[in-house]
Amino acid sequence: MPPGAAHRRLLGHLLAALYLLLAAGAAGALESVTLQLKWQHQFQFAGYYMAQARGYYREAGLEVRIVEGRADTDPVAEVLAGRAQYGIGASELLLERSRGKPVVALAAVFQHSPLVLLARAGGPIRRPADLEGRRLMLLPTEAELFAFLRREQVKEERLQRVPHSFSAADLMAGRVDAVSGYLTDETYELEKAGFPYLSFSPRAANIDFYGDTLFTAEAHAVAHPQQVEAFRRASLQGWAAALADPDAAAREILQHYSTRHSLEHLLFEAERMRPLIEPTLVELGHMSPARWRRIGDTYAELGMMPRDYAVETLLYRPAGPQPLPPWAWGTLLLAALALLAALYIHRLYGRLQGQMRQRDSSERNLRASREHLARIFETAPLAAIVYDQEARVLEWNHRAEEIFGWRREEMLGRSFFEHMVPEEARQQVQGIVDSIFRGPEIQYSLNRNLTRDGRAILCEWSNAILRDEAGGPPSVIALAADVTERERVRAALQDSEQRYRTLLETAPFPVVITRLRDSLVTYINQRAATCFQVPQEDAVGRHAPDYWVDMGQRQRLIEELRQKQVVTDMEVRLRDAAGQPFWALLSARILLEEQEPLAFVSFNNINERKAAEEALQALNGELAYRLQEINLLQARLQEQATRDALTGLYNRRYLDETLEREVARAQREGYPLAVALLDIDHFKQLNDTYGHRAGDEMLRQLGHFLQARARSGDVPCRYGGEEFLLVLPGVDLETARQRAEEWRAGFAGLTVNFGSLALQATLSVGVACYPGHGKSADALVDAADAALYRAKAGGRNRVEVAGAVEE
Repeated sequence: MPPGAAHRRLLGHLLAALYLLLAAGAAGALESVTLQLKWQHQFQFAGYYMAQARGYYREAGLEVRIVEGRADTDPVAEVLAGRAQYGIGASELLLERSRGKPVVALAAVFQHSPLVLLARAGGPIRRPADLEGRRLMLLPTEAELFAFLRREQVKEERLQRVPHSFSAADLMAGRVDAVSGYLTDETYELEKAGFPYLSFSPRAANIDFYGDTLFTAEAHAVAHPQQVEAFRRASLQGWAAALADPDAAAREILQHYSTRHSLEHLLFEAERMRPLIEPTLVELGHMSPARWRRIGDTYAELGMMPRDYAVETLLYRPAGPQPLPPWAWGTLLLAALALLAALYIHRLYGRLQGQMRQRDSSERNLRASREHLARIFETAPLAAIVYDQEARVLEWNHRAEEIFGWRREEMLGRSFFEHMVPEEARQQVQGIVDSIFRGPEIQYSLNRNLTRDGRAILCEWSNAILRDEAGGPPSVIALAADVTERERVRAALQDSEQRYRTLLETAPFPVVITRLRDSLVTYINQRAATCFQVPQEDAVGRHAPDYWVDMGQRQRLIEELRQKQVVTDMEVRLRDAAGQPFWALLSARILLEEQEPLAFVSFNNINERKAAEEALQALNGELAYRLQEINLLQARLQEQATRDALTGLYNRRYLDETLEREVARAQREGYPLAVALLDIDHFKQLNDTYGHRAGDEMLRQLGHFLQARARSGDVPCRYGGEEFLLVLPGVDLETARQRAEEWRAGFAGLTVNFGSLALQATLSVGVACYPGHGKSADALVDAADAALYRAKAGGRNRVEVAGAVEE
């Protein structure tokens, strides 16, 4: 073998290991930051407690102080003032941003807000409009509730707002009529006390805002991008842990933060929070720009912020490539020097191959190359060990000291088996060593090794045989990298992928994943296969459009996915393998797998719901028809209750109500009011001579006569028998007398045909006017009646005006 071959192979191993040097960094001191909560310690903030307890913040290089909120705490003010670097807000962050406060939303933990208004069931508040004039506990930062009240047309100035106590006890004790609260928290007290309550949710008015949202100041995000990303990632890790083990999270709160709530209360809160966070459907912390725009549109529609505001300025964007830290430049310099040295050795050994015949020169070059090789060996970024067939250590570089803990002088001449190889693995490692000396020039292995302090680490080894040209015994140079963390991450990724698969298979709803470029199904869970009536293994590779009834619907879905990356609650028509159509409520989002865009689609069969909706619509239509009939019947009954059946004029009951009201209005507004009381002359004689039917016809015709001559605003009534009374609002005494005279003269000339008879009659009329003849309804009627009596006494067929004697 050429004398330089083994050295070149060693050089190759050293160069291949340089990537570890580039990945290494010096551990810095922990950065201290403060997280300002929006309220007191409770399960609402469990993710941050778990990030602290599990060490996720410390792994991210952060020392985090978590500060609970109070009734007068404004997290936005605390963060912008620099007293806290991070805070918990909600959708009001968009309002604050639009008002010039530079905040940046990092992650929306609650995909739906739990904020509601609570009131006693069965009390005076049955709908949002009933809140006007009532005592209400409502915080100024609860912007979505103000948006909800505006949409329900509740005027804020009519609310009796009282300071918030953050306790449902005030509602139960009747000290307030309604209180803002979380469905996840205050309802525990109400349900435990058996208190009947109503909850008014903004979602009922199509206001579906994000809930608790992690945020920071824009200046802080710009100045500390790596810290912000590390804090966000560690916080979401904490939330994943809290949701996976809510009991542990609740006990962490009780042990280290607050005993204000019992364990039962905290677990109640955890259970109610889960559907609002949707951890199985939506990535923790996910924020959709499109949804933030809809929130902004809602605020703008209600006049709470400008229209077309650029909501994207609120949203956090992960930092791009950052300048290398100082230690990285040193590492790169070291790597460059090592590479230059390696290149130099390569060229040096190339020259040696061409100068083998010149022994003296070759020996000098060989000594120089050995010196350089020794320098590279000592400064290599990998652990480098040389050992013989007895596993005795011949060389041990500085990096080996750092990784395994033993100094060079402690290891030289000793068997590495005694120090580095666990007892249970020695037989296996011995086999590897034996195979190196008798097998290929280079061998690779992955072994678990021990360190001086007793830790077990996983190392990736590259072993190359070194043969002595002078005929001495061969040795092995072994390069090792500590890959414990890398393997832990890889195992965690594999475990995560397996959990992901298990989650999809056990999901309580159908899931289908398709490629966007060719619409082929790449995955389908068992529920989806059952829904489409196709074996799960046969469904993969099929064309997704085969399962759609309306291709236009699918095209709209794909277009919206490409634009917004996510689609929620879209009603579509699908069909199974037999062609049987069904309704589905579908949600989808874009996923990337090795840069390949995929559509992740979940849905539920809503055939029963659609059938129920159709039945409900039919029932609503029937109810509307019945209600219309009832309203018509009520109108007819109302008409019958206020009208005289014979003449069609208003009856005495209606007159009594109306005259009282008109007198009060005339008194209030200061205008005149006249009444005219009419009586058919000799009516009893007409009845006795021609019969009651003829008398009824005469009364009916007089009713028509008066109705035809009544002005808008006049109230013609049948007062009783052959007497009629007209209420004349706004008419003075002289005008009333003239009109009464016209009626008298007109009726005297009227002929009433009854069978073969042509009947005629005359009228006597008494007129009185407010306020001269009376200031009450009874006084006016009495004055008119007295005037009518004088008209009768004066010969009938005449009009008399009430005089001073009737006042």
